[in-house]
Amino acid sequence: MPSKIDLFFGTGGIFTTKYIALHFGENGIAVMPLNNLTGKIESKSSFLITSNRIKSIIFKKNFLSYQLVISGENFELKCRVNKITIASSWHKKGLANILEQYN
Repeated sequence: MPSKIDLFFGTGGIFTTKYIALHFGENGIAVMPLNNLTGKIESKSSFLITSNRIKSIIFKKNFLSYQLVISGENFELKCRVNKITIASSWHKKGLANILEQYN
């Protein structure tokens, strides 16, 4: 969720940042946009990138985050993945598992 500072003082704040949840599974990667106000999954906007459409998954290390690039024949999805997410203790362990698998 965006901080209160981002909501009130950022350049557009809540309107410029879109949060998503990713699930890496056997059949592919589920992309689930999150509502910026509630943090709940926007199920009507969710979609699956099937394994056979994915050509590469690359994590590029930055200072406070990673850049995730998922590429296929007709698409490229770029996401910033925070190394640490406050109030989500599972995130650090899950990220370590994903990095071990794809790096």
